Amino acid sequence: MNASEAPAFIVLVFVIIAFSIISPSFFQINNLLDLLRSNAAWIVFSAGLVMVILGGGMDMSYATNAICSAFIVCKFFCDNNIDMPVWIWMILSGLLAMCFGLLNGMLMYFFDLPPFIITLATSNIYRGFTLGFVSNVYLTINDLPPNFLSFAHYIIKASGKDGMASGLDVNFFIAVALMFVSHFILRHTIIGRGIYALGGDREAASRLGYSLKQLLLFSYGYNGFLAGIGGLIFMVQVRISDPLFLMGAEFNVVAAATIGGAVVGSGKGSVLGVVAGMALIQCVLSNLVLIGVPTYYQKLFYGLFVAAAVIFLRFRDKQRKAEDITG
Repeated sequence: MNASEAPAFIVLVFVIIAFSIISPSFFQINNLLDLLRSNAAWIVFSAGLVMVILGGGMDMSYATNAICSAFIVCKFFCDNNIDMPVWIWMILSGLLAMCFGLLNGMLMYFFDLPPFIITLATSNIYRGFTLGFVSNVYLTINDLPPNFLSFAHYIIKASGKDGMASGLDVNFFIAVALMFVSHFILRHTIIGRGIYALGGDREAASRLGYSLKQLLLFSYGYNGFLAGIGGLIFMVQVRISDPLFLMGAEFNVVAAATIGGAVVGSGKGSVLGVVAGMALIQCVLSNLVLIGVPTYYQKLFYGLFVAAAVIFLRFRDKQRKAEDITG
């Protein structure tokens, strides 16, 4: 565990202990398994977006890209009564989302457009295209094929003291596998080193011989591919395919990345740190209901928590830089 990852893990442990004290039911095995399971799609989103952030970019369209790609694939298979393994659905959703991601990368590279603005624009374009030309009617549990629904069946199952059962399905293990794939790419490949170099200093990366175009397209294409897979995992687990899912969720992974130590333009951070930041955010969001926080206060509490975490990390980084200078 490096210095950028440690704070997120430490705060995560603190939050888990705090919730356990406030609500003893939090630490029941079924509740913990349910928390892990509900994080599957977000782990995949984090493992993809970290590539873009570490490369000095930003993608505010990942959530829309994820849901729209997954919905288009679901709609196509359901309308044509095509019965195929769900892993094929995931790959096709990933490939479609990768095309959207590559489009983002090409717009930024060829026209030198700011990532934040262009991806906000393409986010609206992708969702508007889906709603206008594909469908704006969601698919219910009765519309989806049995193999789609069975993909969320528990592999590991447990019951709590209250008799409520929960567990982990294959989607969680797919998410963990993709997280380690991203970690391997960043830490042990030339592409990964190039992405870190790109995020730290673009001109220096170019002088080292890295192709800025290839790195940019890879990071946005890879992020899109994982977004499409994550979107389908999300739909499998909620058992509804709706193109309006995840509206307003664009900042969740960005906040998680910041908490996890991945700062845009710094060339510093890691997949594990961002996933820890996402686990922290989802832990807080999932358990506000458990401890009895009213719905209309949850967003307020969440916003204050993220702001406090980011301020603390910024203060710590400034203090560390000051110590380095004086030391």
